[in-house]
Amino acid sequence: MPRVAVVGSGLAGFTAYQTLRRALEPGEIAVFGTEADPAGAWRIRAAAIRQQEMRSESDGHCLPTTFPGLAFGSVRSRRSLRPLLDSVLDRYHPTVDEFLSHVESLRERSGWDESLVARRVERVRAVDGGFELDGDRFQHVLLAPGHPGLNVPEELRGDPRVVHSYEPHDYAPSVTVVGAGLAAATEWLNALAAGAEVVSVRRHEPERRPLNVPRQYFSRRGLESFHRLPPRERVERMRTLTAPSYPKGPQWDEPLERAALEGRFRVEPSLNGTAQVICATGFRRGFRSDALLARLAADHDLTVAETTRRGHAERLAHGAANDGVDVVVAMGGDGTLNEAANGLAGTDTALAPLPGGSTNVFARTIGIARDPLEATGQLLSSLHRHSYRRIGVGCVNGRRFLFHTGLGFDAAVVARVERRNELKRYAGHPLFVASAFVTWFRHYDHSRPHFAIQIGDELVDGCYFAIVSKTSPYTFLGSRPVVVAPEAGLDSRLSVTAFRTLRFAPVMAAVMSALGSGKVLRRHPRLVHHADVGSLTVLGSGPFPYQVDGDHLGDVDRLDFTYEEDALTIVVP
Repeated sequence: MPRVAVVGSGLAGFTAYQTLRRALEPGEIAVFGTEADPAGAWRIRAAAIRQQEMRSESDGHCLPTTFPGLAFGSVRSRRSLRPLLDSVLDRYHPTVDEFLSHVESLRERSGWDESLVARRVERVRAVDGGFELDGDRFQHVLLAPGHPGLNVPEELRGDPRVVHSYEPHDYAPSVTVVGAGLAAATEWLNALAAGAEVVSVRRHEPERRPLNVPRQYFSRRGLESFHRLPPRERVERMRTLTAPSYPKGPQWDEPLERAALEGRFRVEPSLNGTAQVICATGFRRGFRSDALLARLAADHDLTVAETTRRGHAERLAHGAANDGVDVVVAMGGDGTLNEAANGLAGTDTALAPLPGGSTNVFARTIGIARDPLEATGQLLSSLHRHSYRRIGVGCVNGRRFLFHTGLGFDAAVVARVERRNELKRYAGHPLFVASAFVTWFRHYDHSRPHFAIQIGDELVDGCYFAIVSKTSPYTFLGSRPVVVAPEAGLDSRLSVTAFRTLRFAPVMAAVMSALGSGKVLRRHPRLVHHADVGSLTVLGSGPFPYQVDGDHLGDVDRLDFTYEEDALTIVVP
């Protein structure tokens, strides 16, 4: 019985299959699709634009590793070492024939046809122990449905002159090419070579960059560096790499310049009366364009909203709760999660964290994986098991917090980090450490205490900075937890740790202790630690800074803390 199902029998599914075959036999994998030839659809598109070479070396093979690629085979077939040299310089382009021959050979060797199930999957849904595909159960499912269809601008649909560049076609005497990427540039040259007069219609000037994707994205080290980026940065990087473009070089520029001088090539802002319109506009995008993915999203009643400013996540979450939404998934850093928690506190709507920041303290505290993809798998499993938990939260001056509030020096460090926010995504933890030292030596007033803390009948005066913890750890330094109040947890009330000194030696001793068990920190004579605190008040000798769950909120003279029991539902692994 197959353990893994791949939905999609095109090149994406085929490449995924080759990776799975490193650990699984053909009988353990079921590939669902209506096309036995994994290159069938691609073959038609490549022929339509008269493609001769692959876009890049990485694009030119379906192997699960980048080395060895097709350059070694090309050395034999071309009887030249040039392919290896081009490969080293990241300039190698297999021919289309070499690529198709490679696919056919890999298809025979890997057992692809043995795993193929000639059927279109209509619905995927989660069940106990895995997933169900139209009644068949599998432990794991990989969706690779491919492109949902060719994209034709809405205003051109139904125009009898229109053909998509990836559909078989010849060239009329006068041709308008809509688009600005590699397919469009290829069609300019194809139509000119056929003797046509060509008009380019595009919304912006095309980018000019090498065909080959930078080699770093096909090495383990490069991919590890890429995956350490926050999700939004990864998305932006992918958008940059996949933006429409075509390469620089005389093979492109000279024919266009010559045709322009002859009056056979020009750029215009809109369509004209040419006999033929070729849409080099790629494929439709988004899950709604694919019936299977759209049905999957509809089954889970999924709505996506992106935050655009501070406080936006709170308003979105509160609106979702008012609309009766069952779960709000917050993908972002601790600040975004805090905002969502404030929007959902006191409601029945559950909060599901997905890591998308530089540290993701709360998500990691409750056992969520650091990698967003792995965390998404945990989330789906948790939702299927209805793994919800009602927890208490801290509240300071009306603002709820999930793991801690920092006062004084701690908040001053956070404020300094936020002023370098553009670096935070690349060097989160080193930036915090550097900011702590700079703040310590140059920007924080050591000459006097900044506030006193009233806990019941006890007044803790002479405080330079303090941490009010709701959960533990206080934060993470890389993979290492920083433990200030180990007793703090999802079911506990507040813990208070106050520093009545800013002398370097005791503070560094406290920091080193926090990287271990935290025992030395809590026993230091100039540190005060209280656990199981229901409420407290902080009275400043003047304005002092404070931060909540890693977000600096400004300077105040007074803070009132309370513990709110049974305030929020969260989704837990």
